[in-house]
Amino acid sequence: MALDVLWKRDLARYPAPAHRWLLLIVTTLITVALYYDFYVLGSASTLVITEFHWSLDKYIYLGAIASLIGAVSAFAGGLGDRLGRANLLILSSALSVVCAFLMAHAHDGNYFIALYCLLGLFEGFALVMSATLMRDFSPRVGRGVAMAMWTIGPVGGSYIASKVAGHMLAGGHGWRDLYTVAAVSALVVWAVSAVLLRDLAPQLRNEIVVEADRNELEVSTGSGTPSGRLTLADRFPVRLVIPCLGVSLYLLIYYAAVSLFPLYLESMFGFTLSTANDMMSLFWLVNVLAALMWGGLSDWLRVRKPFIAAGAVMMFAATLVFTLVLGHHVSQAAMTVILVVMGAVVACGFSPWLAAISETAEDIDPSRVAAGMAIFGTVQRLVLMVVSAVMPHVVGTESGWRTWWVVSLIGIVVYLPTIPLLSGRWKARQVATSTVEADLGGLVPGPRTGEAATETAPTGELA
Repeated sequence: MALDVLWKRDLARYPAPAHRWLLLIVTTLITVALYYDFYVLGSASTLVITEFHWSLDKYIYLGAIASLIGAVSAFAGGLGDRLGRANLLILSSALSVVCAFLMAHAHDGNYFIALYCLLGLFEGFALVMSATLMRDFSPRVGRGVAMAMWTIGPVGGSYIASKVAGHMLAGGHGWRDLYTVAAVSALVVWAVSAVLLRDLAPQLRNEIVVEADRNELEVSTGSGTPSGRLTLADRFPVRLVIPCLGVSLYLLIYYAAVSLFPLYLESMFGFTLSTANDMMSLFWLVNVLAALMWGGLSDWLRVRKPFIAAGAVMMFAATLVFTLVLGHHVSQAAMTVILVVMGAVVACGFSPWLAAISETAEDIDPSRVAAGMAIFGTVQRLVLMVVSAVMPHVVGTESGWRTWWVVSLIGIVVYLPTIPLLSGRWKARQVATSTVEADLGGLVPGPRTGEAATETAPTGELA
């Protein structure tokens, strides 16, 4: 009976605001835990490489293979449209915890590689489910903040992994202890989510919810894919594939920040590793706060595209400065300012984009949003696979670093013309919606309290 209750997670009524925020927070915690487990290897890479007698190339290609496997599993995330999101997320998260526990006790290099690839498999699938759940529990008025919360996952996971590693390794612990702590932490999050996480019933999640209060929803009409067999164009809409490729190129410098910025700051500018990590901690903190700010502003003004474009332009300028100072003496204060600005503006170009891509997937077909988010997960991991394999062979020298920053600048330029493909306009406009009540039977058109149901037009359109 208990298992039956846990498995049946569908909500027949759209949750009230307080309940939605709880569900968003729980989903964010799952995302952080997933990234934490996945990033432990990076924080203990030298120890793992030494113990298993790997070459640097072998370690690099392991990351590339894990990204490829994650891309394949992310594509399978479209199953969430048919089977629901929550149970698939809970199951894949549980398997990720098991992998982390087993990796803590791995004494054979090939066994460890197999487990890490499995972790990439479950992580890629689970993150599509978590991103889709963030969409499900956030009406378009509020989607920007919700998707900004989701970005806390990779940042928070990386931050926690590096901080825990720095503390435990300095205290004499080995890399296996890092995996044990990560697995136990993820297990606690999993137990909480197994009890609290819920899913929307199909008739609810297949609607485009613009605004919601306790008793009624403001729903926009969507076109949807015609019934029948899906064509290749239906499965891979240009309006999704091209923007997903564009944002993956926009984030080239972000991928470098995750893994190599401390090394870059130490080797090219002479900062100590501890100083470099302190500067990067500030970078990540500003990045999280800025993501929430930009997402909130895009909700308030009900437009996304101006923020995305402005963020890309500002990121180009910040990256150009970051590139030009290479080879010159830069004080710690000046470099900190550059990094803080980069952390703030890269969030402006990405946080509202996440909201916009989910809304674009809704507009194409609200019954296939998970499949749309799966395209994002797949494209991003395929690009990350190429980056993981190529970047370490490019960087290392001053000319190599400069080459990579120029490539990153080109990626930002390529990103800009993909923005118009996203849903929404460049300025607020009125859009027709209808007011419906969330009844136990699903979305049932009904009147407001004391008045007849009417067509409404909010002050602006979320884009």
